[in-house]
Amino acid sequence: HDVGPIVAQSIQQFFAEPHNHEVIATLRGAGVHWPESTGLQQSAGILAGKTLVLTGTLPTLSRDAAKDHIEAAGGKVAGSVSKKTDYVVAGVEAGSKLDKAQQLGVAILDEAGLLALLASADASGQGTKRTVEDHFDKAYELETELEARGKKRVLELVQSIRPAGVNFIYIRQAEALGLGHAVLCAQPVVGNEPFAVILADDLLDGKPAVMKQMVDQYGYYQCSILGVQQVAPEETASYGIVDATPMAERVSRVNAIVEKPQPEDAPSNLGVVGRYILTPRIFHHIQELKPGAGGELQLTDAIAALLKEQQVLAYAFDGVRYDCGSKLGYLQATVEYALKHPEVSEEFGAYLKKRMC
Repeated sequence: HDVGPIVAQSIQQFFAEPHNHEVIATLRGAGVHWPESTGLQQSAGILAGKTLVLTGTLPTLSRDAAKDHIEAAGGKVAGSVSKKTDYVVAGVEAGSKLDKAQQLGVAILDEAGLLALLASADASGQGTKRTVEDHFDKAYELETELEARGKKRVLELVQSIRPAGVNFIYIRQAEALGLGHAVLCAQPVVGNEPFAVILADDLLDGKPAVMKQMVDQYGYYQCSILGVQQVAPEETASYGIVDATPMAERVSRVNAIVEKPQPEDAPSNLGVVGRYILTPRIFHHIQELKPGAGGELQLTDAIAALLKEQQVLAYAFDGVRYDCGSKLGYLQATVEYALKHPEVSEEFGAYLKKRMC
C-alpha cells in the first residue's frame, strides 16, 4: 500500500543514515528486497546541468542504480574528474578520482549525501528554480514593512536590486543539453540582435566592467567577441582554447577554436571564459549541429562553424577572474569582494590580519 509523504520521507531518511547501513545489509542478507528507486521520484530536475562522478563502492546503491537516480534528476555522470565536475560521489576504495577531486576543490558526497541531495527538491518538484526570479521580483510585503518602519536606506537598497528601465525575461532549459542548446533556447527573445552570454560560475572583476569592455570592442569591430585569458598548459583540458592572431592591444583574430584539448594538442594557452558577445547568426550554426555525447549541443562547435563565414575576435579582458565553480575560487572571490566592500572592509581586513598572526 502507498504511504503518505511524511512517512515516506521518514523511511527514506532512515535508509540514508550511515549508521543504518548495517541494518540494510542484514535485511538484504535475509532475502528482503525493494526497488532501489523508491522514494526518489520527486527529485527529477534537481541536478539539471550538474556533472557527477562516481567512484568506489557505495554501501547500498549499485553503480548502475546511482547512475539511474542521477540521470533521472537531470544530472550527467562522467567518467573522469575535472574543474567542471560539480560533485564526486565516493564510496569504499574511491582511489585516484577522490584524490583529484580534493586537489581541485570539487564537492565530495558519500551515498547519504547523494540521497539527501536527490531528496532536496520541494513538494512541487521545482527545487529552487524560482530563486533568481523571486530575487529580482518586487517584494511588496517587505517594502511595505520597511516603509512603515521608516527604514528608508534599507528600502532603497531593496528597490535598487531591480534597476529602472530593465526588463527581466526568464527562459528555462528543460534538459541539460549543453551550452549551445541553452543559448538556442533564448532565440525567441533575442531575435535578430547581437547578444551577450554571461556564465555565472566565472566572476570577472574589472574596471570598467569586463562586459562593458567587450561591448566597446563590439561597437568598434561589429563581430562576435570571446572573452579569453591565459591558462596554465596543464589546464587546457578544462577550457575551449583558441588559435588566434594578434590584431590590436588585447584583441586577436580567432583562426580556430578547440573544445577542451589535452595540453599537447592545444593550439595556444588562450582559454575562453564565461563571457561572449555573439551575432544572431550563431543560432543557425547551433541548429545545424549534430548532437554529441548525451545529446548535447556545444557552443564551441557552433563558434567554429561561424568562423567560416564571419570574423570572430578574442578579447583578453582587463580584470581578475574568480572560478566560483570551485570551492577555492568561491572563497577567494568572497574574501576579495569583502575587502572592497565599504560596510565591512575595515573590520574584515582587521579580522584577517588577526587571524593570520
